[in-house]
Amino acid sequence: MLGRYHFPSQRRGALRLLPTPEQASALEATLRACNRAAAYASQVAFAQELKDRNGLQKEVYADLKAMFGLSAQPAVRR
Repeated sequence: MLGRYHFPSQRRGALRLLPTPEQASALEATLRACNRAAAYASQVAFAQELKDRNGLQKEVYADLKAMFGLSAQPAVRR
């Protein structure tokens, strides 16, 4: 405990997913959409000289959801 905040230790391990073919296809489509969205966000950041995450998110959030079909969580993650 540090003050009133608790910082739990992190545990890491390997996790193996065994998706069905349909789930694997959906996961792959989502990853491809996220990669295309990240490339788009990078282009916008470079073109508009945006240096901070919040400024970039403000600029591209709606586009990422509309253009790439992303839900809110992948649209704001790094």
